Formats: sequence, structure tokens, C-alpha cells
Amino acid sequence: MTDRRYNDDEVAAIFSKAAEGPPTPALGVARTEGLTLADLQEIGREVGITPEAVAQAAAAVDLRPLAAAQTFLGLPIGVERRIALNRWPG
Repeated sequence: MTDRRYNDDEVAAIFSKAAEGPPTPALGVARTEGLTLADLQEIGREVGITPEAVAQAAAAVDLRPLAAAQTFLGLPIGVERRIALNRWPG
């Protein structure tokens, strides 16, 4: 199994979120070029960000909203937003 690679935009988003605190979902696209999670965690260690914070931020980048399935004349019929809580609500 190959490691996921992050492009420059994803790397910037990951370190921005890791430095801020708790991650929030972000858009991202898998690429065959870029940095692996281990690479990002090593960079984070060098600047004082914990590997766990980098991993959580990377997980947030991997969460992508689903595209609207129903359209009319090429336009979406509805709008939806999903938020992963990473825990049981309540």
C-alpha cells in the first residue's frame, strides 16, 4: 500500500489547522505527488507541532463533502453540508 501524498495547498491547510488547534473539515484531492503524512509529521516536529495535531489536521483534509447528486438544468436542486464530529454526539 502506498502512502497518501499531499500537494502544496493541502500541506499549507494541514499546518495551518495543526497550528490553530482542533481540525475542521476541508476540501482536498488525492495526488500522486507531494508529501506523505510521515513527512508532514517530521516537518511539524521541527517547528514544534505535535505529530498527533498534524495527523488530526490531515484527517480533516481527507474529509470531503459529497457532491450534490440531483440537478435540474445543470444546477443542484438542494444544498447539503456534513460535519464529521469524530465522536458520538451527545
